[in-house]
Amino acid sequence: MRVAFVFNNSHFLGGGEVSLAELIKAIDEKLIEPFVMVPGSGEIESLLQKSGANVVPNPFPPVKTPFLNFFLSSLIHFAKKLKNLKIELIHANGSRVCLYSVLAGRMLGIPVLWHVRETIKDLFFYDAFLFALSRAVVCVSESVKTKRFGSFSNQWKTKIHVVHNGVDSSVFYRDTSVREKVRKELGIKENEILFGVVANYNPIKGQDFFLNGAAALKNSNPALPFRVLLIGRPLDIAFYHRLRNLSAEIQLEDKVLFRGHTDRIAEIYSALDIFVLPSKREGFSRSLLEAMSAGLPVLATQLSEIQEAVDDGVNGFLVKQGDVQGLAQAARALASDRGLCEGMGALNRKKVEEKFSLLSHARAMETVYSRILGGPGCRTR
Repeated sequence: MRVAFVFNNSHFLGGGEVSLAELIKAIDEKLIEPFVMVPGSGEIESLLQKSGANVVPNPFPPVKTPFLNFFLSSLIHFAKKLKNLKIELIHANGSRVCLYSVLAGRMLGIPVLWHVRETIKDLFFYDAFLFALSRAVVCVSESVKTKRFGSFSNQWKTKIHVVHNGVDSSVFYRDTSVREKVRKELGIKENEILFGVVANYNPIKGQDFFLNGAAALKNSNPALPFRVLLIGRPLDIAFYHRLRNLSAEIQLEDKVLFRGHTDRIAEIYSALDIFVLPSKREGFSRSLLEAMSAGLPVLATQLSEIQEAVDDGVNGFLVKQGDVQGLAQAARALASDRGLCEGMGALNRKKVEEKFSLLSHARAMETVYSRILGGPGCRTR
């Protein structure tokens, strides 16, 4: 089957783009011939072209009055490309490209799969419109399904499939051969516990919450040797600068390392001792799965999206968002017990291999594709 995978962005701005790119590389080429549609040149185009995928650029401007003519012309070009490529299924990775996809799909009789990765809702009529015109909707977690579409009728919900993200455990594993090398590059001493937050600098990721928790940890345990690594893209520059100022205000500058995005993220996980996910909101965190695959214990906020992968007290600790003292206590429990960390890390590695592998993710998505194209009124080759 010929499937068009449509990206919202040209660059890897978050886990959603990375997850779709990994899926494209993992799907069974005997079953699916992928065509990648991107808004323009960038990281996604370069990476997937190197892997041998068919990459087709097409602009997807926002639907606003000043851009209405541009939107209509882009939609027509998109439909023509789908027709020329003889696409049989459109996989839309986001709301904006889903709008283009359902409209072009209606014009050409091509079914659309809408991949939903966020719990935050668009305007109700917009979500309802995309939902109604999509043949199937894939949610990355039960939490996304409930929070995004809980008010929809049960009849509508039959088109929803929950497929968790998956990661390649052969890429994300604890590599002791690079651990000391990376820690030396970061200036981490042998006896220091390294906490790590791998997330773009954005208020919803909660780095400020963790910094306050780390300050409380330092104040209550001044002799505890630990450092904090924050790493990601500065999507919100003002917030990034607030974090820098906050680390100075709470006298944590000597503990915190700020770093930008790196392609060596698998090596970074090997250098960490404890993975932290202090988010205010998630869909189903890719960095969480990567860290679990690397055998790290987890310290995270108590969100239903995170609880689908982490059991409090079993393979990590969960605290309420904003509970600074609770976060500090959980961090101290992990930092002072290496055996506890190793045990939780081993459970996380096993959980990824059994439940959240890239292979199982790809097979589940292939099943959804087959069901769509095998349903009543679907086009088949």
